[in-house]
This record gives sequence, structure tokens and C-alpha cells, in this order.
Amino acid sequence: MFRNEFREKKEKRVAMTWKSYEDFPDFLLCFHPRYLNEINELNVLRIVPLAEEYQVTAIITKCKAVMKLMLSNAEKAASSTYFIKDKIDSYQLEPLKKCLTVLKSATFVNYTDIID
Repeated sequence: MFRNEFREKKEKRVAMTWKSYEDFPDFLLCFHPRYLNEINELNVLRIVPLAEEYQVTAIITKCKAVMKLMLSNAEKAASSTYFIKDKIDSYQLEPLKKCLTVLKSATFVNYTDIID
């Protein structure tokens, strides 16, 4: 951004309006050669928008794999949960909540393969 003809070169500043200060270092440490932090269920939904914006293909691939695994695990949990008619406990809603959260992130970054 600072070497080529981008707006940031002239401004000497990068606007990061929707990004969280805490998420950005986590994103960078996922591909920094010294650290290579794991992408997992705890961080994938915070990292995937950054990976897409900065087009880090290796991180995108890992994020998609983790998101698919999360959906698969939530589906298994939902199918093994025993539902009592007219009564829903919070543990019964967790798989659905996880699916919706993953699908919301997938929609934000336009991952039609995950949405489908």
C-alpha cells in the first residue's frame, strides 16, 4: 500500500474503521513465520474478514476448512440432541446458534460454498 499507487501511499495512513485492534494482531500471527498461530473455532470468525480483505490465500483456505468443520460438528450435535416437546433448553440451541454465527460470517465474506 505504501510503495504502489494506493491512496494510503499519499496519506501515510491506513484507515481500519471496522477492524478490531485485538483481532488484527491475531490475524498477523496466523501467517507470521515465527509464530504461525493455529486457526480454530475460537478465532476463525474474527480472522476470516481480515484474510479476505487482505487476500491471504493460505489463511482463507484454513478459515474455510475450520468453518466447514464447525458446521459439520454443529450438525452432528444437533442431530444427537434429544428434544423435549414444548421445552427447549439452552444447550439444545447451541448447535443452531453456532451454525447461524458461521453462516453470518460466510455471508459477509461471500463464501457461497459454505453457505450452500
